[in-house]
Amino acid sequence: CTAAYTLPADWCRWKTKLYGAFLHNSDAEKNRYTNHKKANNAWYAGVKMGEVRKMGDWAVDVNYQLVQAQAMPESDVSGIKRDNPGSVSMYKSKRGGFANYKGYKLDGFYAFTDNLTLNASFERVHEETRKIGGKHRSYQFQLAAIYAF
Repeated sequence: CTAAYTLPADWCRWKTKLYGAFLHNSDAEKNRYTNHKKANNAWYAGVKMGEVRKMGDWAVDVNYQLVQAQAMPESDVSGIKRDNPGSVSMYKSKRGGFANYKGYKLDGFYAFTDNLTLNASFERVHEETRKIGGKHRSYQFQLAAIYAF
């Protein structure tokens, strides 16, 4: 289930969108990794403000994500994610990130020219529960220049 709402222009000076989603994996089964309980929900919520189209434009996107261990297979994890150093998997695939995390992401964009945009992002993620996969915390800062033809 996903939802998004763009705020009316008279409410906010900049283009602003609120968004979120919820996922429930009804096929999840209780097992020893999850202490014989289901850990099958995931959700995220965020806000995006601004829009980059031409020189001088900017945008900021902030979101919070929570993904329980059985919400999706590791190969489908594509948000902020914790790594999987022990190759622990509740599914057949051991590729991709590891579920069982919660954290946030800040993304900022600024257009220096019509073609050159600077993107700075920061992610902080840690385990949703230490009982599955142990303690894990990570931080990532990324700075990228994007040139569009």
